[in-house]
Amino acid sequence: MCHHGAPVTTNGRAAWTADLTLLGDEALEEVNRLWTIAQVLSNTAHAVRNSLQVTGGNAELIESRDGLDPALLRRVQAIRTQAMRAAEALESLLVYSRPTSPSLELVEVGALVTAAIEMRSHSLGRARILSEFRAADGGSYVARVRRRDLLQLILNVMLAVEVAVAGRAGAKVVVSLSRRASDIFVEVIGEGAPTASASDESAGEFGFELQRRVMDRLAAGLGAVLSGDLSKEGTPSFSLVLPAGEGAGRPATSSVA
Repeated sequence: MCHHGAPVTTNGRAAWTADLTLLGDEALEEVNRLWTIAQVLSNTAHAVRNSLQVTGGNAELIESRDGLDPALLRRVQAIRTQAMRAAEALESLLVYSRPTSPSLELVEVGALVTAAIEMRSHSLGRARILSEFRAADGGSYVARVRRRDLLQLILNVMLAVEVAVAGRAGAKVVVSLSRRASDIFVEVIGEGAPTASASDESAGEFGFELQRRVMDRLAAGLGAVLSGDLSKEGTPSFSLVLPAGEGAGRPATSSVA
């Protein structure tokens, strides 16, 4: 809870620095390290993205020349494709790292889920966890929300489910979209058979109790209903019911087991 009289940020929330004095020296040092990373991230990502765009543009110019050897042409096409893909991934990270605005915007939830999965793809691959995105139909899923808040919530939900299925045989994180009346239903399910090597922890490095508090707060701010179950006996899953379009912003509840 925010202290009375604490400074308020541009999005109407109390400044997050208010309670840092309660942290121990080691924890404070880690928070400061993450804060400094955030300060330099944008500059570094912009520089790398610009270089990738130049690389992709030069590859496109070479690709347009007549009479190129087919093998060379395929290599140039691969360079252009990968450079543009990397630039798009950095753009998603830049958007997420920018200060959030208090205003709402129309967000295509399917595109946001795809971005979240892409941001986790490398770590999922290293952990031998598959990922899959499913949409119930080919239509758009548009909600009026704060984009970064929704992305932060989806990433937290994915991370919680990832930890729950880590070490399972055939581990997979499935994110699906469907509709419930005028609302958008986002579900994140962890699949896979538990094994002897599976982790008994469901907290991850951040600590699930703290993570849950953040998730609850984000869901309430989005006017969404969040529920979930990370029990080892059942299937790890979370569901998020999000008001579509103009309906976003209604009062909400959150219930995470």
